[in-house]
Amino acid sequence: MILTPVVIDQMRRYWLIDARLERMLLKQLGAEPYPHSYTEQDIYEQSRKMIIRYNESSAARQTASKRVWPTRPKKRRDQEEIF
Repeated sequence: MILTPVVIDQMRRYWLIDARLERMLLKQLGAEPYPHSYTEQDIYEQSRKMIIRYNESSAARQTASKRVWPTRPKKRRDQEEIF
């Protein structure tokens, strides 16, 4: 068994899969590894692991690029402001 676009469309009901991830999945699991073969369980388990890793790294990249807390201008703490 191999991973096909039809199977990926079925997985999209449960997982966030973008075009880049779809290409990665098809490249990795879209052909039988000669002389071995994938079972249905192999396909689903390996794709699940790849999807989770991809989405975690994407979320980490997005979070790192955004500021978590908004920055405010700092108040001056000199003598004029204190009195």
